[in-house]
Amino acid sequence: MKKKFRLFTMAAVLLSASAAIADDNLVVQSAGTHTPYPISSVRIIRFGADGFSICRNGQADVNYNYANVDKIYFTLSTTGFENIIDDETRMGISIDPSGSIITVNGISSGNVNIYNYSGMQVKILPNWQGERINIADLPKGVYILRINNQSTKFNK
Repeated sequence: MKKKFRLFTMAAVLLSASAAIADDNLVVQSAGTHTPYPISSVRIIRFGADGFSICRNGQADVNYNYANVDKIYFTLSTTGFENIIDDETRMGISIDPSGSIITVNGISSGNVNIYNYSGMQVKILPNWQGERINIADLPKGVYILRINNQSTKFNK
């Protein structure tokens, strides 16, 4: 049951991604063989009582029995971004090359909150006055920067 839950959780993460890079793969390891499936071709993963099926765009489904699968994992290209501009809010951020300082453009003051991808608040700067934001103490990951009622996502 735990194995089925882990596979389901991993598939949910995979399918929640809005876009996939060409090198991103879902990989199934079975009997020592690693079989990659490009994420962009995976339409859905169906889980049943005894196994799961990888349903691909324009191709036959591939079926696996849980008992025969050693593990399922993803090979993902890492990406980062700089000089992010959110068209809706017009808030922009730049992250210095060291990844430790954020410069905010388009907003000069307010209350700053930074959340990790799990939704936990990891940094609070009340009455922020436009100064650079030090994020050196945050571990690498995906974060949401919220200033007043405007938000943007960034990678550290």
